[in-house]
Amino acid sequence: MKNGGDKCYRVLLVEDCEDFRMLTVNFLKNKFQFEFTLASSGREAIQILNSDADFDLVITDYQMPNGEWGRKRHLKSYEPTRN
Repeated sequence: MKNGGDKCYRVLLVEDCEDFRMLTVNFLKNKFQFEFTLASSGREAIQILNSDADFDLVITDYQMPNGEWGRKRHLKSYEPTRN
């Protein structure tokens, strides 16, 4: 089931396991018109959001390693600044 219209939704996928990143991308690309930006850590996701916060959806790993929980909470409450 493809999403209606010609809109391509921008998705930030945050997942530390490369296999899961690729599995998720391949699964969702077959069903929806998504353009993915990938991050392998919460830190990387925050850097991406600070430089380009124009995402329609952010999908995050449920459990990030190496103390990434703090960054995940930051991602959850992230409010982009719009100019």
